[in-house]
Amino acid sequence: MNVCFITNELHPFKPGGLGRLMYNFAVQNRDHGADRRNFYFLVSSHEVSNHAALAEFFEQNGLGTVVATPQSFSYFDETEAKLFGWLDPKEYSEKGFVRKSLEYYNGLLYLQNRYDVELDVIEFPDYGAWGFSTIAAKQAGLHFQKAQIAVRLHSTGGIIHDAEPFYHRQGKSERAFFELERQCIEQADIVPAHLETITRANQDFYGFGADWRRKVVHEFPPIFLDEDEMFEGDGAARARNFIFSSRLQPFKRPDLFVKAGVIFLDAHPDYDGRFIVASYGWDHAYIGWLRELVPERHKGRMVFMLNAEASLRNKLLENAIAVVPSNYESLCVFAYESALRDAKLILNRKCLAFGEGPYWSEHENCLMFDGTAEDLARACEDALAWDKPPAPPLPESLCYWHLPELPGSVATATGRKGRLALIGYGFSSLAEINERLFELSPQLKAGELEFHVVVGNAHRDLQAYDLPEAVRLHFSPWDTPSPDFFNRLLREIDSDYVAFVTHGGWATAGFYRTALDVMDRDASVDIVTSHVHALSEDDVKDGRWQEGDRNKYGGEGWAMIGIGGAPSVVPWSIHLVSTLSCVRRELALKHPFHEEAGAYFLAGALSKAIKAGARVLVVPRLAITEIQLPVATRFLSEQSVLASL
Repeated sequence: MNVCFITNELHPFKPGGLGRLMYNFAVQNRDHGADRRNFYFLVSSHEVSNHAALAEFFEQNGLGTVVATPQSFSYFDETEAKLFGWLDPKEYSEKGFVRKSLEYYNGLLYLQNRYDVELDVIEFPDYGAWGFSTIAAKQAGLHFQKAQIAVRLHSTGGIIHDAEPFYHRQGKSERAFFELERQCIEQADIVPAHLETITRANQDFYGFGADWRRKVVHEFPPIFLDEDEMFEGDGAARARNFIFSSRLQPFKRPDLFVKAGVIFLDAHPDYDGRFIVASYGWDHAYIGWLRELVPERHKGRMVFMLNAEASLRNKLLENAIAVVPSNYESLCVFAYESALRDAKLILNRKCLAFGEGPYWSEHENCLMFDGTAEDLARACEDALAWDKPPAPPLPESLCYWHLPELPGSVATATGRKGRLALIGYGFSSLAEINERLFELSPQLKAGELEFHVVVGNAHRDLQAYDLPEAVRLHFSPWDTPSPDFFNRLLREIDSDYVAFVTHGGWATAGFYRTALDVMDRDASVDIVTSHVHALSEDDVKDGRWQEGDRNKYGGEGWAMIGIGGAPSVVPWSIHLVSTLSCVRRELALKHPFHEEAGAYFLAGALSKAIKAGARVLVVPRLAITEIQLPVATRFLSEQSVLASL
């Protein structure tokens, strides 16, 4: 079995609980004997600069194969590779988030091709929505049909922000980030989790139902220490220092550690130990604020040792009482490592992983405090006098890739072959209609779709032309049909799915085939769309359409990124999906077009459906092209339409 983990950190080259878990999985698998799996680790070439040394270390130690994502989008076509490549992977916006997921998707295709393997399991962390494009590719039938895609409950950005609510602005980018993460967890085949209480917290936070719960697999991951991390003698008995060694991030609550240290030191001026922050972080302003919390009188006994080498950190831990004051943890590998060392440990009772975790028992293997600095200072006093008993052994379980049969989600098939109706409008001549007919002719002949062309009454002369049987002409009082006209048309046509097409926008023939297959196969998908190749009017003016390839224009355009079903983003944007998306007709009838929405009638109705919970699949390609023309409306703005939803 071939198992691939996607990560941006790996022990011992980079600190972090996720990287330590991946390393522990690799060691456990290496020592598993004949039942070992083939492990691959895919890292981002933009984030992991030492991937060559990392790959060499893992190979030499029999831990698996480390692969870096390609610098270019080599498994997309030329236009896609260029336009996706122009997106900044570090930009904090929906473009940057989805671009990162496209990078990992491209990297997985590269990995399979380079090593001539077919992956059986692909595991993403929940943070960052890195699996968004890969999950979509599987659902669209593009790749990974035999793989089970897992998203492990670690700590999403949404959960983290909820645990540190006063440190972040709230806007479109934040909501997009959280919604992309939610879709990944919701649509994964497998959801590995460590603690039941954390699973419930995620289920409640995101509002998942019983169907999602059936995809969750609980397992306690392997936790162990390397030889240089083990200490000789009874370190707990002689411990005099207190140490914070988690990441310097607000939900980890290093501020509680510092404040409790100040309270304790004021109360015990003769205390001969130190409070040590041996950690790392990236928010220099936040770290500066933590330092400012230490009054001058305690500078010598409240010390910061940032980015300490592993050997120094281990030496500091050897004679210290470990403090983990986090508001939230999905597990906290460091706490369990401290238990393995038989160290004295103080935990935040308010943290679900500790206060409701099955392993932790106050006064048996840890001390706890109530989430305040005052009570943490009290716990520090108790810890110095605590005669700690030996810690019980850690739980053990089998990781899901060793199960006789992999769990996974099963799509609910519709049980029938649906029909697609394309509704075209905005054409001013027979030549423009013929362009569409040429592109769609294979599918029209195959009976895969029917084409409803809407033109103004002034063009009734088109009835004289011999059009294909699957083409229907509809005449509107105006060249630009009203939304109510389209509402009536939707009620009249007999099809399962609908999509609109205009003179200023089109989709590839392959996109319509994909949409049909997806919605036939999975009854839960309401809308199928893709990222959009956008062109400006200037891109088109000097370009001449070449038969069979509409992408060969004078300008290159840009990529407009779709983020799928993101109801909480609707107040910020009316353009979550392309107006040329394929939609279940019953959904369109449920959310009719508003007569007064004018040119925004399609975008408004789709946004309203998404706000109501419609599930969207974004095919990870530039399968739709749109010419960005000015919106012809006299009274409306996007903001006024958004306000009406």
